[in-house]
Amino acid sequence: MRGTAKASDTARPTSELITLIVLAMIALGFSLQQSLVVPALTTIQRDLGASETATTWLVTGFLLSSSVATPIIGRLGDMFGRKRVLLLSLAVLAAGTALAGVATSIGVLVAARILQGLAGAIVPLSFGIVRDEMPAHRVPGSIGIISALLAVGAALGIVFSGPIVTSLGVTWLFWLPMATLVPTIIATVRYIPRSDTGAREPIDILGGLLLTAWLVCLLVAVSQAASWGWAGRRTLVLFAAAVVFFALWITVELRSSIPLIDVRLLRERTVATVNVISFTVGFTMQSLFTFVTRFVQLPESTGFGLGVRGSHAGLIVLPWSLGAFITGLISGRLAARFGSKRALVIGSIISVPPSLLLAFGNHSLVWIGLAMAATGVGTGFITAAMPAILMSYAPPSQTGVAAGMNQNIRTIGGAIGTQVIAAIIASSVVPKESLYEAAFLTVGGVCLLGVVAAFAVPTTHRRDGPGMRSRRDLAPQAGATRP
Repeated sequence: MRGTAKASDTARPTSELITLIVLAMIALGFSLQQSLVVPALTTIQRDLGASETATTWLVTGFLLSSSVATPIIGRLGDMFGRKRVLLLSLAVLAAGTALAGVATSIGVLVAARILQGLAGAIVPLSFGIVRDEMPAHRVPGSIGIISALLAVGAALGIVFSGPIVTSLGVTWLFWLPMATLVPTIIATVRYIPRSDTGAREPIDILGGLLLTAWLVCLLVAVSQAASWGWAGRRTLVLFAAAVVFFALWITVELRSSIPLIDVRLLRERTVATVNVISFTVGFTMQSLFTFVTRFVQLPESTGFGLGVRGSHAGLIVLPWSLGAFITGLISGRLAARFGSKRALVIGSIISVPPSLLLAFGNHSLVWIGLAMAATGVGTGFITAAMPAILMSYAPPSQTGVAAGMNQNIRTIGGAIGTQVIAAIIASSVVPKESLYEAAFLTVGGVCLLGVVAAFAVPTTHRRDGPGMRSRRDLAPQAGATRP
């Protein structure tokens, strides 16, 4: 009996480690697929003879389907079992990737990207599995590792897209990830534990439709504002429709006895402040990824450009990914000792100075690289702390929803950020250093908002609704160890 118990005690940490490795690889693969296409849009447009408007839907379509699917499918995972829904999401991702690999027209490729985006719930599902399967003291560190690889994957997609297209061709942007998807699915079947299912409640179809409506209207308006004009009729109509659908969604969910998304949870101070920070992270990440790479490519003849070749510009993101990866790995230990809020505050504060360095010290690739690395360090702390706080705070029946909406708000922040910064830079036909300075200072201002929100996150939480419990989720865990 003792031998059996000892073997079981030894096997459990091993099983937990394997589970974490599989989930981390899933996160890395998904985030890579999300960003690989972005630097190759011009090449894809040329190869398929597509218009610029149609080509941008390779990003917009992925964004829309991911935003809609993430909270809805995350909720289905809470209800029907996270492993089952995770496998379904991976299968959809594989189908979309295979379709993209054989696509010979822009329409088919856009459809494939929409399919890929439907797998966006992979992230909240993974966080939910960590919460279910890991001891409490290992949850922050495990989530930190997954969050770190999500961030690294997004950056590496930008870095490696150019070399892949140059050496192998556009289709390999899909076939290389596909080669890793199959073993990942097999590993998920074999090693991810089967999760318990929640109550089989009727699905709130009306709530899901209204959620879809306001997200689609908002994100299409934001993503197309540059071409339609912020004051254009179509843009304003979509913004107005988003407001109306959002108000209807809130009303329906508050009145429903079984809402798809518990909006009361979203308006509580802990969740609301963490979501504000998520918006600032999305704004900062997408703005810097998009416009720092463009900035370094400006010709030296402008008087402030660095003349980096387009095929090499993505390398400027590498310091960011390294910083985010390292801090993501150590954030679990920091959270276990000092609490996740402290990690959140530290990361938010670190994220502010790099914007000043980018604004006023941008004449050297070394300084730009240091600024990107520092931003990555701050982002690593933040993206690891946010889901750890939400997983500890949200009731089990709303885990997928809380993480999914947090991810959605980051997506919205990224979409708005790129358009706002683009509008600042495009206010002059000729590139001006002062406009880039203003753009990077704007990013810094948004980071300051994140600092304020981080300090506003409560340290002690008390929940009073049905199925909710009092919990000090940000406090250090006794006897915590590294995952």
